[in-house]
Amino acid sequence: MLILILLANTSILSIDKTGVIATGQTRTLREFVDLVFSEFGLNWPDHVISDPALYRPTDIAEGHANPQKAFDQLGWKATATLEDVERRMVAAIKPY
Repeated sequence: MLILILLANTSILSIDKTGVIATGQTRTLREFVDLVFSEFGLNWPDHVISDPALYRPTDIAEGHANPQKAFDQLGWKATATLEDVERRMVAAIKPY
């Protein structure tokens, strides 16, 4: 997830081109969307229209990544959960 990449140590630039930053936990986009909407007391299916005709062949239902390489090469490991990231994002926009 992009947010987790941003929370990663800046030494990520030294990892080779095949490296990823990951928590090692598999979560769906639907779970993330549900977390965010619930922070606002909303049921996301009531506010989101999903049209399968617009899905791209490269879209994935779930992302899986192994964080071992980032740990081995950088000593980096995730310190934030998906819920932590979601709370930080919502806290940044909630006043608006």
